[in-house]
Amino acid sequence: ALTPLSSHAWLEAREPGVRAVRLDVKSKLLTVQFNPRATSVESLRKAVSKLGYDADEVEADPKAHARLDYCCQKTAPEHDDR
Repeated sequence: ALTPLSSHAWLEAREPGVRAVRLDVKSKLLTVQFNPRATSVESLRKAVSKLGYDADEVEADPKAHARLDYCCQKTAPEHDDR
């Protein structure tokens, strides 16, 4: 099931030119629609990293990752969305 990225996380990572953000909880895949004239893929990766998540080859900021709820950390078991 797709759910929007939580508003507090989105506000922390807000980048100009971002049009939509979707998180597929089951696959752990974040999809960002953006205007490439207003921001870059690299800027978006850094912003996601600052939230505590890996973004392609950019690893999660360790301090931000430690602040995530346990269920959102890399070591957490799979989500059960029933």
